Amino acid sequence: MLYSSIDFQEGTPPRIMGGETEYNVRHMTDDMDLTPYMDDDSYFREEGRDDGTELWLQNGARLYVDSGGLLEYATPEVDSAHKLLEYERAGEAIVRDVADGMYLTVTKDTSGHNQVYKRSGYDIPGKTRQTAGHHENYTTSVPAIPALAEKSHHPLHRALQSYLSTRQVWAGAGMLRNGYFALGQKMDTIDFTALTKTTSEGHKPGYDIRPTAPLSHLEIRTADGSMMDWAIIQRYAFTSLVLRMIEHGDFPDRLLIEPGTTNRSFQYTNDNQRIRVGDAHILPATHQRMIAQSAIDFIADHPDVPAEERAAALEVYTACCQIESLPPDLDGAEELSDRIDWAAKLTLLRRTGIGELTNLNARALMTDLKWEDIAVNGLARQWCESVKGSRIATPAAIELARIVPPVTRAMARTALLDQYSPTQEARQDFKAISWSAVQAECQYHTLLDPYDPSPERT
Repeated sequence: MLYSSIDFQEGTPPRIMGGETEYNVRHMTDDMDLTPYMDDDSYFREEGRDDGTELWLQNGARLYVDSGGLLEYATPEVDSAHKLLEYERAGEAIVRDVADGMYLTVTKDTSGHNQVYKRSGYDIPGKTRQTAGHHENYTTSVPAIPALAEKSHHPLHRALQSYLSTRQVWAGAGMLRNGYFALGQKMDTIDFTALTKTTSEGHKPGYDIRPTAPLSHLEIRTADGSMMDWAIIQRYAFTSLVLRMIEHGDFPDRLLIEPGTTNRSFQYTNDNQRIRVGDAHILPATHQRMIAQSAIDFIADHPDVPAEERAAALEVYTACCQIESLPPDLDGAEELSDRIDWAAKLTLLRRTGIGELTNLNARALMTDLKWEDIAVNGLARQWCESVKGSRIATPAAIELARIVPPVTRAMARTALLDQYSPTQEARQDFKAISWSAVQAECQYHTLLDPYDPSPERT
């Protein structure tokens, strides 16, 4: 069923979502051919990209080399945050395999692995002041508005900006800064007043909405690349729920941040300062807790809200209550370290006896950076193994997500690609492959309905 805008404004249908993650990979270049490091039956490519820098994968995802020598993995379309987690983790495994194969080719050393950092901030070794992004994608009925002034005053966009400007307080991955430990990684790159999608420092918009009738496509760029399962699930599930509040016109006016102050609010979130909402000055965690409470009230009036979104409202509410109770030095953050990246990272730094929590401390900086290494023995993975209840995606589910597409348009796209590629040579004979279409030698198939897994109805 192809849902329309009115369905999201009046009901609570499942939402299509997806994630894009850029990885800093040692030895990666802009023209790197990925195919030598892939299983022959795990990818497809089109004629125009036969240099191997862009591949469509058997699980419906897209893997390609982005500008700046970054390796980017885009998950297939899914209809739940739990599935999104599994396909993100599958992407990490695929990227890790490619990177390790690249490492062996370049170094001829079988004793180690390539370092692959899933990080949104700066100061990556060998990637000076390079931003690696993590973007979220959602179907939504929030309208696309190109005019910046109109967007800042439009009630739906104002609500979205207000939510995103403080979300990092529980969704951030944490980062050492000059003089303090920040809760998020993108303060220097996100600008809610930006007009273009440029990646220039300080000028990247917080989100973009593009019309793709009968719904719009929302791409959020404020997110860090989380390593904790809880953070990924709640970020997608709770954001989908907040979008429902916005789509229904039920985002409370009292929680709107004044136009022009969202950038400062985004900064304050990371410094644990107070923000102004109406006539009051409150903590970012208080703002998010109040949004969660409003979401719980919204659920009471809309019992058909998906179960994972109902759970996310309670999870975020509880986490924000705990964050509110923390002193300015964030003492006690270990209580959140089974769920939130910045809390786990901060706890790890303190447990290793590191006193100076700034990027001027070489030991602290290297520990900070290594948290985002996606190696199976990386710091974050070791942490998750040692902290009870922090692993949500099972190894079996992740392995399945590497090879089987979700039951969405991704399944239809993979079925069509399989149908027209009986041999490995045929896997690169496609005229074009995109999220919404597959063009073989003499056939063109559209895939407009992201909910439809059947290629017969395309």
